[in-house]
Amino acid sequence: MHAVTNDSSALLDFKEGDLVLVQPNGRSDPNNSTDWWLGWIIQIDAADADASRPVLIQVADCDSGQVQWIPISICTRLVLPCFNNVVSMF
Repeated sequence: MHAVTNDSSALLDFKEGDLVLVQPNGRSDPNNSTDWWLGWIIQIDAADADASRPVLIQVADCDSGQVQWIPISICTRLVLPCFNNVVSMF
């Protein structure tokens, strides 16, 4: 997994079609908290790469399909070896 800092250069590590772990209440141990979910990045708001504003990404919840804009600072990009040969969905 790849943790994200508030540095706008972290935006370069995310791309459309990535799987992310979203933790709205901060980075806690997923085993001890149920306040997290997995989603697919649909769109990245690159215009918000300005350090004075949070970078936002549009994410589709894997379970519910709900789509929402969230700050990149509460996301962890998941890098799974099984996805290396998968064609991007987006």
